Amino acid sequence: MKKRGVQPEEEELRHAVRDLVALSTMPAAWIGCDPHRLAEGVADLLRSALRLDVVGIRFQSSDSETCIEAWRGNPSSAFPEWLREMETSQELRQPPQGGTASGANLAATDTALRVVVAPLGVQGDCGRIVVGCSRRDFPNKLDNLLLSVAANQAVTTFQLQWAKAKLAEAYEGLRTSQQKELEAAAFIQQGLMAAKVPQSAFATVAGRNLPCKEIGGDFFTVAPVGEGLAVVIADVSGKGTSAAIMASLLQGMIQADLQARLPLREIAYSANKFLCTRELDLKYATLVIACVQPDGELEYINCGHIPPLVTHEGGGLVRLREHNVPVGLLSNAEFMSAGFRLRPGDRLILVTDGFTEAENANGDFFGEQRLEECAQGGKPLDEIFSALRLFSAGYPIQDDCTILELAYVCKDALAPQFG
Repeated sequence: MKKRGVQPEEEELRHAVRDLVALSTMPAAWIGCDPHRLAEGVADLLRSALRLDVVGIRFQSSDSETCIEAWRGNPSSAFPEWLREMETSQELRQPPQGGTASGANLAATDTALRVVVAPLGVQGDCGRIVVGCSRRDFPNKLDNLLLSVAANQAVTTFQLQWAKAKLAEAYEGLRTSQQKELEAAAFIQQGLMAAKVPQSAFATVAGRNLPCKEIGGDFFTVAPVGEGLAVVIADVSGKGTSAAIMASLLQGMIQADLQARLPLREIAYSANKFLCTRELDLKYATLVIACVQPDGELEYINCGHIPPLVTHEGGGLVRLREHNVPVGLLSNAEFMSAGFRLRPGDRLILVTDGFTEAENANGDFFGEQRLEECAQGGKPLDEIFSALRLFSAGYPIQDDCTILELAYVCKDALAPQFG
């Protein structure tokens, strides 16, 4: 049997179906494209599908801030006028005077073009498409259908793209605003710790803090208490903003209690009660409060923190291992302080776990042993801190790092002389 050839009507239908499919997938295919490429792509697709002589497309955002045009073919001066100024209805329509114009007016040819203007959006508020074609049957029903689909899909794609750009712009603005707020919070938090540290004739104090984010849950504070000098280091569970807020509250509470000269165990009890009696998403804190007198008598309380380290001037070190549970874990917890006698030249060194658990690129921890080696070697606090940075070698820290040092100078200075 002889195979029947494809009839012209069938071929035209196949092309129409192909063009409809191409136009209907426009939003999904071009949503990530630059708006200029989108306009050019729509113009190319229309010119090919409808066998047009001239295509002009104009996209504009609803706020008229964004306006994009693309042309294919050789438009005359009349086309830009229609594209930018002609008021169109929601229906496809031809321009005045019967929708045809002479080639002298519309194109560099003696063939008359039939022109159709298609609005984009409601009453053309998103732009319009202007097409010119020399076919005698233009625009037929299929042309109108394809142009209508193209107009609807093009405006959908452009609006999605515009909304995506606006969303990205808003997100960037929000991110920048949040970043500025975090930087301001970090400045305040560091300022609370970097404020002039009280010194005395019998002891000197220095501290450093390095949060793993802009702000963190570590803090240290120094305060005169009678003739003595108190130092505090704490690590609130978690990281970032929530931990920083809790750290600021806890720091203020402890400073107020120290100024009121409350016993150390009562300060710990007060902090524990504060955390346990509020819905704080299981927030707790480890801390050490130590108070040294001019004669070297040291009273300290350790609530779940890394044991304080005391190094002697002539060599050797001691770990102060008396401890209690962290504050904020057990509402009925009891707390007890302990004592130690410092000798001239002794250094009391306190760190948070972010310091000893800092890693390098190989996954090794800085560890307590390296800390002890640095401390026994008589390195100043800044050099110990630099040793941590050198060990990490640029590898990002995963937790806040804080170190605090109290150096007991002389037991003969009975007057505190705070400065």
